Amino acid sequence: VRRGTLVSGVKRRLSDSSSVYLEERYQDGGSLTGLTHATGINLVARERWNLGANAEVGTLIDS
Repeated sequence: VRRGTLVSGVKRRLSDSSSVYLEERYQDGGSLTGLTHATGINLVARERWNLGANAEVGTLIDS
């Protein structure tokens, strides 16, 4: 039985205070198999104030 996860993506720094990322994840193993897409942004508003948001969309099949 083969099981595993393959992840690829890119992260880009837009400035000293912001970055974005895109990621693709293929999962095959256990009880779930499928492809998931993720994206996110990170912002540094002040020295100790960090904000972030992300979203994931995909289809996983329970086998």
